[in-house]
Amino acid sequence: MDNKNSPAKIKAIHKYDKKTYDKMGFRVKKGNRQLVETLAKERNLSINGLINKLLADAIGDDFKL
Repeated sequence: MDNKNSPAKIKAIHKYDKKTYDKMGFRVKKGNRQLVETLAKERNLSINGLINKLLADAIGDDFKL
């Protein structure tokens, strides 16, 4: 059976992600996490997807999804 998570595949994914994406982290006050998770779920988005959508709406055409 094919190993879907072989070390070579994981290394290739990490290499692609490093080349393609910038990582950003953020913090929210205690209790706000649930609000963010609920909003994302209501819009059928992941938290990352929600943040990207909100940023794209705020920034406009210069923000690439």
